Amino acid sequence: MVGSNVLLVVDVALVMTPDQINGALEFGSALLMLMNVRRLTKDKVLAGVSLIPTLFFDSWGFWNLYYYPALDQWWSFSGGACLVLVNLTWTGLAFYYGGIFGKIKGRISAFFSRAQVAYSRSKGTA
Repeated sequence: MVGSNVLLVVDVALVMTPDQINGALEFGSALLMLMNVRRLTKDKVLAGVSLIPTLFFDSWGFWNLYYYPALDQWWSFSGGACLVLVNLTWTGLAFYYGGIFGKIKGRISAFFSRAQVAYSRSKGTA
């Protein structure tokens, strides 16, 4: 009889709700993504990665921050918030080390330079 009571206590302790399981997976994903953040910070070079899937998963993460509370899934929300924070950190580093900010700045500067030349020509000052 004592053995069956011990087994019952162990069974109850190991039961997790789907929200807790999903939350644990989200937290685990955040920890794994920290490996990518660490590596990108160490290498300071972005190579062989497309940012489009990353941006898609970032947007999915933001959706989850709305969706989980609507379902009253606070474990999932907490894990998802950690994952979004780590994903955004990686995305920011990817933009920084990938030189995307510099490329965007160069394109904007080139656009305004061409616009200024065209304006000057139309006024007859160039």
